[in-house]
Order: sequence, then C-alpha cells, then structure tokens
Amino acid sequence: MNQVASLPSIVATRLLEELEAAEIPAGSSDVMSQGVGGAIPGLESPTVTVWVEDQAHVEQARRILERLQSEADDHTEYFKGDAAADE
Repeated sequence: MNQVASLPSIVATRLLEELEAAEIPAGSSDVMSQGVGGAIPGLESPTVTVWVEDQAHVEQARRILERLQSEADDHTEYFKGDAAADE
C-alpha cells in the first residue's frame, strides 16, 4: 500500500470513485472514525487515508486529486510536507 493523501471522508470517497474509473487499484483506511471527531481536542473532522497498491500510481492518483480540487476550487494542500510528494 502506498499512501496518496489523508482526506476528509467526502473528498476521499470522490477520489476513490475516480481511481476506480481510471482502473487504479486503490483503497482506504479510516484514520479516525466518524464518532471520534468531537472526542479529541483539536480534531475538527475525521480523515480517511487513501492508498494505491502500486507506487507507480501514486503520482497519477495525486494528479486526479489535484484535478478534483481544481474543479471544486479547493486550494487545500493535502500532501504538503509529504516526502513522497516532494521527490
């Protein structure tokens, strides 16, 4: 498994749909369950980590995420500071 990004659940769901359409094997793992958000101080919303099976697909998956963000006018830097993104 190769991490693409940790995202709000609605963004992760949309990205997973796009990855499936592009025939990129991917999945997700809940980092925080929906009910935990208010129980941890400072945690505003739960996140989901999206991953791809093959390292070769990480950049393509991130480009898809960037396209989705552009279409939604979302300027959040989901993988800022990620060593894999900086390479």
